[in-house]
Amino acid sequence: MRYCTPICKLKHVFSRNKLKLNIYRSMERKHTVGNGQRSIQSYLEQVQSTADAINLVDQATSSPDLFTFAFLINSPILNSFLSGLEYRKYLNLVRLFAYGTWEEYTSNQTSFPELNEAQATKLKQLTVITLAGREHRLKYSDLLSALDLENSRQIAQLIISCIYASLITARLDTQAQLVLVDAVIAGRDVVEKKDIERLKTVIDGWSMRCQDTMDQLSVEIRRVRHTTIKELKEVTEYNKTVESINQQLTKSIKVSSKSGSKDLDDSISDDHMDIDSSPASDAGFTKKRKQRTVS
Repeated sequence: MRYCTPICKLKHVFSRNKLKLNIYRSMERKHTVGNGQRSIQSYLEQVQSTADAINLVDQATSSPDLFTFAFLINSPILNSFLSGLEYRKYLNLVRLFAYGTWEEYTSNQTSFPELNEAQATKLKQLTVITLAGREHRLKYSDLLSALDLENSRQIAQLIISCIYASLITARLDTQAQLVLVDAVIAGRDVVEKKDIERLKTVIDGWSMRCQDTMDQLSVEIRRVRHTTIKELKEVTEYNKTVESINQQLTKSIKVSSKSGSKDLDDSISDDHMDIDSSPASDAGFTKKRKQRTVS
């Protein structure tokens, strides 16, 4: 039995609990995101004025559980109340959160209302989703410039918030100054045709990689199967050889045992015959003994 140290047990328990926690977080995020969208949709049905529409936009862009906004962009109610030039900024804000980035906001801030802290954080998280979808090795230097961050600590805080929100799965390599993205869990709205073409290219590339992986697995399966059959034949031949040798040894032992018993019986019989066939010597011995007694 393999001996497992307390540390090994702790690692096993931690790994198992970590897996359960990731599954729970993923399920929890799906639940909360669904609730967030349903909540905003319920508010959308109650919008009766421009002020209600502006308040709804603020809530949607500040909500930590909502990361898709196509249903707001396509809402006739919202578009009707925010169609005036003085309110166009709020529609622009919804489009920005749907498929824009932090850099687009900073380069044209006059086209959008001023962001509060929650909105700024959320837009940066959405920007991380976009960047991670394009490149799985994000340099700290690129993130600093793209997100207007001051140091690597702020990068770590932002990436960790994205991980805990189940937007991406990633690792921080502080020594190499890289964010290593494993997967992008949360998607963003696809509005423009160029985004659809880019998405198609990404999916086609992913499909080709999957096909290559399947081909490699098929080759490996055939190799393992061939090796297994070959080893099975070798084991069968070995067992037959061992069985044959065992049978020969068993026969030899039986033959040797019978031969030894017969020789021993013959030897004992010969000794008895020698003893019984020497009366003359016994008589001579008795005669000599009598002579010594007389004298």
